[in-house]
Amino acid sequence: MSTLADRMHRALERLPQASQAGLSRATGAKSSSVTAWFSGETKRLRADNLRKAAEYLHCSRDWLETGVGSPGWADEQHPEEGAKPRGAVAHILSDTQV
Repeated sequence: MSTLADRMHRALERLPQASQAGLSRATGAKSSSVTAWFSGETKRLRADNLRKAAEYLHCSRDWLETGVGSPGWADEQHPEEGAKPRGAVAHILSDTQV
């Protein structure tokens, strides 16, 4: 089973324009807090930080929190930092003809 730190690294690595500093800005968390997320010192994120981190990392909040299920990558390409994230449901809906 992967740790929060493992999942954070995995999600960040697939986004070449993203960074820990960008994640800090996106969540409003201190850089020392974000460092703790990536080092394994932090085992769980507060709900608001989890939501914002998942949005920034373009992944499923549930996967980021627990490691269970699919990461739900919103885009198989590498979106640029600051691109508007789409959750797994939004991705499915965007592919559907209305």
